[in-house]
Amino acid sequence: MERRIAVVTGGVSGIGKAITEGLRAQEFRVAVFDLDADAAAAAAGPDGLGVAVDVADARSVDAGVAAVHATLGPVQVLVNNAGIGGGPTAGRCHETPVEVWEHVQAVNTRGPFLCSRAVLPDMLAAGYGQIVTIASINGLVVLPGRCAYTTSKGGAVMFAKSLAVDYGRFGIRSNAICPGMVRTRWWPPGSMPAPGRGVLDPVGSAGGTGGDRRGGVPARRGPAGLHERRGLGDRRRLDRAVAARVGGA
Repeated sequence: MERRIAVVTGGVSGIGKAITEGLRAQEFRVAVFDLDADAAAAAAGPDGLGVAVDVADARSVDAGVAAVHATLGPVQVLVNNAGIGGGPTAGRCHETPVEVWEHVQAVNTRGPFLCSRAVLPDMLAAGYGQIVTIASINGLVVLPGRCAYTTSKGGAVMFAKSLAVDYGRFGIRSNAICPGMVRTRWWPPGSMPAPGRGVLDPVGSAGGTGGDRRGGVPARRGPAGLHERRGLGDRRRLDRAVAARVGGA
């Protein structure tokens, strides 16, 4: 049986690494896009492909997808995971420098657009594809003092819905995952609130229980009542999930 091909952006650490490991465990050949080519190659493994890609740059994305097509084959699954918070200056609206605002939008919203745009021809030709965009609960509920990030993740949610409406009839599924706080390198030890009732367990997490893997794409399992799967364009709201330990964090 021919192995399926997936692309994961920002797949070298945190949520992206967990997704990459989950896909590899399901016998996908995974292409990892990251600014660090060596880290991307290590995460992708010997049968995958690591590519230095800036998801906010159209030429870089197109070149990365062309490399995947030439080396591994057509892309069946895309996970738009790469994202940034904007750093300490990305605060309230009047406090956020224009260049910081634009950089956050470029990575978190333009990035999924460029990557999806580049792989959709393969999916349309095959009559099948899955695009998963890692948004955030802050795309649904405002995070105070983080104007640029909240706006970008709201855009990512609506982008996923737009893809679902436009391409669902061609056999291409699009969903957004909206996790709550996840313990990654963004959150150094001691900087996160103590875990509450809900604990988010990403697939492949160290000591985690894993998650549902239906449809060939790793999913995340929250507490009872939070593990939801609906139709196309689903927003998987995991806002009660407070903290999780992610492999490679």
